Amino acid sequence: MFAFLHRRSTRLPVVMVTASRPGGRSAQIWSAEAVDVGALPQADAAALLDSCRPELAATTRDRVLAEAAGNPLALVELPGQLAAAQQRGLAPLPERLPLGRTLERVFAERLGELPPDVGRLLLLAALATGPEFSRGGWLRVGGEALGEALTRLDADGVARLDESGQLVFRHPLARTAVVSAASDADRRRAHRDLAEALARTTRAGSPTRPPPRCCPTTPSPTA
Repeated sequence: MFAFLHRRSTRLPVVMVTASRPGGRSAQIWSAEAVDVGALPQADAAALLDSCRPELAATTRDRVLAEAAGNPLALVELPGQLAAAQQRGLAPLPERLPLGRTLERVFAERLGELPPDVGRLLLLAALATGPEFSRGGWLRVGGEALGEALTRLDADGVARLDESGQLVFRHPLARTAVVSAASDADRRRAHRDLAEALARTTRAGSPTRPPPRCCPTTPSPTA
């Protein structure tokens, strides 16, 4: 649609304001200076959430603010995926806040462009959340193309490897999206690979540690 409008309005005195995700097709079509729109500041994010969901309990409100990380769409969508009791603070929140169809589709479009080996690496990192993987233990099952995969993730702005060996997702909800988008078979395989890596470390003489605290295999139910 943007390409059609661009061809039809080239010689017209028209000013258009459009929005696109980084790297999107519409951003590549227009010969104009792009303006990067970052995350909302904390105060603005809180104001938006309070205007949309004034009924949220303080604990639920704080959790949504933390998970949304200034993303306006997430601030609007996340509360609606919770049960009424969870919104009011009368029931515990799930380990991973359910994204809902809109957010899942947004992240799925981005994740679907990644090669399979890069997607597998993301899933391993998303599941390796326990302290036993705090210093990059999950990297042992990263495969031969680990370096190339990490470079691709960093270049695409999806995640980066920090100094401690943890893969840091650019947005907190990306971790949830990776786990939700994976098939049951892929999640089971990733859990098994992580468990085997931990067992090899233990047999090699590392101290015995508790089993990894991974994300649930079955996505959390939505309201």
